[in-house]
Amino acid sequence: MFRRALGLLLLLLSLGLHAQNIIDARTATVLSYWETGNTKRYKLTRTKTGERQANTSVSIDLKVLASTDSTYDVEFKYHDMQLPGDALPDPRAAMAVEKMAHAVDGLRVVAKVDGNGGNVLEVMNAPEIKAHCDRILDGIVELSTDPEERAQMRAVFDKMITEDALTTSALEDISYFVLPFGLRYELGRSETLDAEFPNPLGGDPLPGTMDIGMKALDTKAGTARIHCSQRVDPAKLNAFIKTYLASLGHSGSASDMRELEKLLRGMKVDHDIDYDVDLDGAWIRKARSKQVVEVAGARQTDERVYELQ
Repeated sequence: MFRRALGLLLLLLSLGLHAQNIIDARTATVLSYWETGNTKRYKLTRTKTGERQANTSVSIDLKVLASTDSTYDVEFKYHDMQLPGDALPDPRAAMAVEKMAHAVDGLRVVAKVDGNGGNVLEVMNAPEIKAHCDRILDGIVELSTDPEERAQMRAVFDKMITEDALTTSALEDISYFVLPFGLRYELGRSETLDAEFPNPLGGDPLPGTMDIGMKALDTKAGTARIHCSQRVDPAKLNAFIKTYLASLGHSGSASDMRELEKLLRGMKVDHDIDYDVDLDGAWIRKARSKQVVEVAGARQTDERVYELQ
């Protein structure tokens, strides 16, 4: 009897952890089974088109520092950033870009994430991020020996390289790795949830909706394709616009305010993400994201690909 029980236990273990996430041939959950000490390396390739254009890539090391039944403390460490500095006509501007790329090496962001709901709960090393920003700024300013020019450079870059900017960017990256967590998926069905978008005008995020569902399930390989489509909610956008315009007070004429309101009501934000998920622990194998923002006839796109190395 003991041998039979032991044999059954070994058989169950041999099926792999992904069996815990696969319900049947059409249904799966994405519940994370990360453990303290787990490490993964990803490469992020990012392309922006529109008014702001850029092609960048960076390697990201993800490490689980601590885990509980419901949360993980995760470390994101950046290195080998590639920026298109050689395309800049000003040699010193190109040097500044190169210096910034090298300075990003070693940037570490530690965050607590919800292993059940796919949310980033808090950043845990803000002082360290602030110190890294200061080192980047100091390195760029050192490119000039003229005191006045150095002061001008610091004034410009001080607005770009901030603790908030680096933290926000890193939290965006982290969110891609946990967004599918905590849901039960069935082929051909999607679930609609509330979502938020970064505000292109600054300030509070824009309210939206998110449709998320499973497009493919390979029970033998233990993998799933998850598709997420996010849109600004028109009804909630109207309420946001009223609040935003009220915050401006009488900073413009009545006709200017009407024109601004018209532009805001025509604003569109679309965001689509495709995930290839390894159900053995709920690790992302590949995530492809495309966000399109249209305001006042201007179109800006931001495409990202995260790929497990």
